Amino acid sequence: MKIGHFSKENNISIDTVRHYIDLGLILPDKTRGRYSFDEKCKSDLIQIMNLKNLDFTLNEIRTIFRYKRLGKMSPFQSNQYYKSLYKDKNDEIKHKIQYYQGVKEKLDNEIELLDQNSSNDQIDKQMGIKLDSLSLFYCHLCQKHLKVMDGEIKNNQVLNGILQCNCGEKYYIKNGILCTSNTIDNMQSQSQNKQVNKMINDKLTQFINETTPSILDHMYNELDWLRKKLNFDILKKNIVLELGSGYGLFLRHVYDLLPDNSTYIAIDHQYKYQHLLKSMIETSHNKKNIIFICSDYLSIPIKHHSVDYLIDHLGTSNYSSNHEQFLIDEIKHYLKEYSYLLGSFTVFKSFHHNNMIREELRSNFELTEIKKKLKSLKYKPIQEQISNELAQPGEHEMQFSEEEKVFSYFYYGKRSEGEIKVKN
Repeated sequence: MKIGHFSKENNISIDTVRHYIDLGLILPDKTRGRYSFDEKCKSDLIQIMNLKNLDFTLNEIRTIFRYKRLGKMSPFQSNQYYKSLYKDKNDEIKHKIQYYQGVKEKLDNEIELLDQNSSNDQIDKQMGIKLDSLSLFYCHLCQKHLKVMDGEIKNNQVLNGILQCNCGEKYYIKNGILCTSNTIDNMQSQSQNKQVNKMINDKLTQFINETTPSILDHMYNELDWLRKKLNFDILKKNIVLELGSGYGLFLRHVYDLLPDNSTYIAIDHQYKYQHLLKSMIETSHNKKNIIFICSDYLSIPIKHHSVDYLIDHLGTSNYSSNHEQFLIDEIKHYLKEYSYLLGSFTVFKSFHHNNMIREELRSNFELTEIKKKLKSLKYKPIQEQISNELAQPGEHEMQFSEEEKVFSYFYYGKRSEGEIKVKN
């Protein structure tokens, strides 16, 4: 019987059969490089499966087979041998059961404690938009201050409501997230889809599982570099704007370090990411002033020249995949003259002709062009760094081929000659 027939007849893979052969558990004849399996091989395989079902390891089974094959025991000796073997394994299982029962009790206690923590004061943990932050919101069309037309207010926060401009433009606060008119419909359709909501809850786990380990390590090093350059003293009483918060990797990396009196605005055009990020942060006992806005980058409803510190963790790079314009140049009217920039940009040193990025957009990923555009925006670098070459990305990252050389450009700089004064 050939190996393919043997594996199919016994419902195991060919790789498993080969592994058992390598361990000496199955001893088929071999002629001219081909294995031939007989009834003895089948009998050995049945015993392997039986012993595995009794929790014997393959190494233990190998020892049993060696003893059986070399010892040539009488029926009485065989009976005594297996009786002693099973008794020892039975005692081992009893000890494991006692051990895992203790582990289970500890896990039950931990789960109960976490359930208590998540249920206590859940209403008080719900984050909305603070009343004293409403003065920051302006119509993106005419730059007029917005009026609260209707609202659900708890703990000095607006959880649900409508902000309206005299020009007629409306903005909607839903579950503590400020949405523009062109994103509210998308939010409503997503919130009604239970399958989408379940997918959102598993999104970060899925992201980590489907991303190559080398990329995950690179992302952590990138976040750590940005965190170390972030001057938290400068952030006191100042406004921080993050472009494309996404899964919130950067915000969650620095959240506990943010000054209590800073205002951090997280922008993303997809409500599901904002909802997921907000839900995660709401579980923290350390409350910060985070404003979640669901809008396009070009229609952010905040006052012009109000942002002191811009965080651009791949927001511009993602935008550049579909837009010829440089994103920071598109939103510069939100920035103060002396604002700081902390960012990371994807850089291609070579493009394959089949790259999905259109040819007219590729200059946005060239290091010299990125530096040129930052300089034209009056940014001067304080510190900058080029990462090691990126390995092949996972499903969720910008795709590139093995022939292409891709890096990250880390940047920390400030605009003009001005300094943001540290406010005590």
